[in-house]
Amino acid sequence: MYSTKSFLSLASVLAAVPSAFAGFSASSSDNVAIYWGQGPNQGTLASYCSNTDFNIIPVSFLVSIKEISVNVGNADPTQVGKDIITCQGMGKTILLSIGGETFTENLLSSSDVATSAAKTVWAAFGPKQSGSSTTRPFGDAVIDGFDFDIEKPNLSNMDVFAGELRSLMDAETSKKYYLTAAPQCPYPDLNEQSFLQGQVAFDAVFVQFYNNPSCGVSAFTKGSSTQSGFNMATWDNWAATKSKNKDVKVFVGIPGSTAAANPASFVDSATLADIITYSKTFKSFGGIMSWDMVTIVGNTGYLSAISKALGGAAPSGGSSPATSVVTTAPKASSTLVTSVKPSATRTATLTTSVITSVAVATKTATSAAATGTGSSTGSGKAVAMWSQCGGIGYTGSTVCEAGSTCVRTDDYWSACQ
Repeated sequence: MYSTKSFLSLASVLAAVPSAFAGFSASSSDNVAIYWGQGPNQGTLASYCSNTDFNIIPVSFLVSIKEISVNVGNADPTQVGKDIITCQGMGKTILLSIGGETFTENLLSSSDVATSAAKTVWAAFGPKQSGSSTTRPFGDAVIDGFDFDIEKPNLSNMDVFAGELRSLMDAETSKKYYLTAAPQCPYPDLNEQSFLQGQVAFDAVFVQFYNNPSCGVSAFTKGSSTQSGFNMATWDNWAATKSKNKDVKVFVGIPGSTAAANPASFVDSATLADIITYSKTFKSFGGIMSWDMVTIVGNTGYLSAISKALGGAAPSGGSSPATSVVTTAPKASSTLVTSVKPSATRTATLTTSVITSVAVATKTATSAAATGTGSSTGSGKAVAMWSQCGGIGYTGSTVCEAGSTCVRTDDYWSACQ
C-alpha cells in the first residue's frame, strides 16, 4: 500500500512520463477491461494494479441506487476506496458497475425519481460535494465512471437514470468520466435496450460474448471473413447506426477461464488471437473485456497472450505480473452477507459479501431449468458440475450429478452447482 508521500511521488513520475501507464483510450483497439469484486478468494483491488496487461477495472457491484449499497465480495469498501486511488495513480480507469444478479431496483417509479437517484449516486461516488450528507462507501475516492450490468428486463426509467448520470459527468470538467454497459451478445439485449437504442451516449459496451452459444466467441469460425454465429458485425452496426455516440467502442467480452462461466464459452489463446484479428477489421472494436480478475490472473499466460494479440500491453508498456493474491477480511463494522455472486450471466458462486447500506438487495439464486423455477428434474444423462442444465434454447438434460443442483443465472443460462 502506498503512503501519501509515495503516492504523490508516483503521481509526479506519471505526470512526467504519461506513456508509462494509460487508462481507457477511446481511440485505441487494445484496451483490456477486467471485472473485479466478486471473485472467490480475490486479492485486494490494489494487488492487481501493477499488471500493465489491462487498463480498465469495473468494480462490481453497486446493487442499490436509491439507497446506496455496494457488494464487493470479501473486500472492505473503505479499503477499496483507498485502493481505487492507488490504482488510478498507476494508470487504471476505475468504473463502478451497477447491477449484477442481486440488483432488483425496479423502484424508479417516475422520471423525477430516476433523476434524483442519479444525483444521489453521483454524490456518493463522484467528486465530493460540499455539505452533502450522502453516504460515500469508498470514502474520498472518485471513480472514473459507471458501468451498467443490468441482468433484469423491464426496469423502469433506467434510460432517465443513465441519461442524468451522463449529464452530471459531462458537467464536471475536472477530468473525463466514462459511461459503459455490458449487454449480452443476442441483439438487441433485452435487459439494456431501454438505454442502448440511442437514448444515452455511452463510451463503450463490454458485450458478453459468452454463456450465449449462438452468438458468442465459441461460435467463431476460423478463417471466415463472415461469421454466421459470432456477431461482432451486428454490434459494429449498432455502433454505427443505433448508438447515440457514433464513436462508441465495442469490447469482446470473454470468460477468464473455464471456471468463470459456461466452460464451453471459453476459447483458448490461439482462437482468441484469431477472434481479435477478425474483430480489428471493425471500426468500433475497442479491445477485450473479461470476467473476472481472479480467474484470468489464475489462468497462467492467458492475459499476457491477450495483450500480445492486441499488439502489446494495454494500451502501452511492458507486462508485469500481478502481485500475490491476498484475501483481506472485512472490518468488523461491516455487515457480512453470504449471497450468490451477483451476476446473472456469470457462474453463480457463493461469496462472503460486504454490504454498506441501510437497505440491501440480496437474492439467493433460484434453482431452475429453462423455466427458471423448480428443482433439478428432467430426463437424460446427469449433467456434470458447472455444466449447463437449462436456459432458452437449451434441449439437454436438466438432471444434475448427485450433490449438485440446477441453478438459474439468467434466461439463457442455468448451471449445475
